[in-house]
Amino acid sequence: MQQPPYPSTTRAGGFRFELDCERIAQSDTWALADARQRPLLLMLWFIAWQQTPCGSLPGEDAIIAARLGLSLDEFLTAKPILLRGWSQANDGRLYHPVLTELVLDMIGRKTRETQRKAAYRQKQREARDVELSRGTHAGQSGDGQGNDTEATRESGGSDDTTTTTTTIKKKPIPDGMGGHQAEPDAPACPHQEILALYAKHLPGLPQPRVWDGQRVSSLKARWRWVLTAKKPNGGRYATDTASGLDFFDRFFGYVAESDFLMGRDGKWSGCNLAWLVKAENFAKVLEGQYENRSVA
Repeated sequence: MQQPPYPSTTRAGGFRFELDCERIAQSDTWALADARQRPLLLMLWFIAWQQTPCGSLPGEDAIIAARLGLSLDEFLTAKPILLRGWSQANDGRLYHPVLTELVLDMIGRKTRETQRKAAYRQKQREARDVELSRGTHAGQSGDGQGNDTEATRESGGSDDTTTTTTTIKKKPIPDGMGGHQAEPDAPACPHQEILALYAKHLPGLPQPRVWDGQRVSSLKARWRWVLTAKKPNGGRYATDTASGLDFFDRFFGYVAESDFLMGRDGKWSGCNLAWLVKAENFAKVLEGQYENRSVA
């Protein structure tokens, strides 16, 4: 018997199974299957994707039949078609070359994502070290000026729908998300450029087709905060359009690391740009409330 093609602990972990309809339609198995068997083939692949290891099936006919909702006799009658192309490895489980290909691709994507996250975290650590070093050399004490100095996170900007900006007034807001006055010479919010950064980092999330009304107001308010809020050391997060866009570039990259916000942990799938730029959600992301939690 062959060795299993990947570790026995491999799981989909939020990666969705996507059907290649053209490939399926052109396969010999699909051509040989009758109208009753074709839905069972699709169901069998869905079941295999959710197994551990991902993309495999148990080697017992009775279990496969039960998963498909068939009697054992019904399954045994259809087995030559349903299990066509599947072969048993020495771990006792069944593997199919097409599903194996998809799982190995998923593993590669996960590995690249892990490496990207590690590189991003290292870049963020280095940037923080440089920033702290600059603040020390400039004689800035980092006494938290501008931090939670008013009940609301911003003045002159409202992006609430059914709530007001005072709903999180008692929460610890990071790095000067306290009250401040918008400067009259602050550059205009570059909506399209920010939308492009969102699409670059978060292509898997819903992309806005319409950007107007309350969404525009919310993003303007967040942009104004980035250009006017002060860090604990007294410096600003951004001073012009270029540095403001750099902030949002890092912000969306940070969001991409969160398994919860990206829906990879299967707990929630409501994140989108309109949600991210609401005041309370924006603050929670900056506070690190959606960072991945290490499992002990």
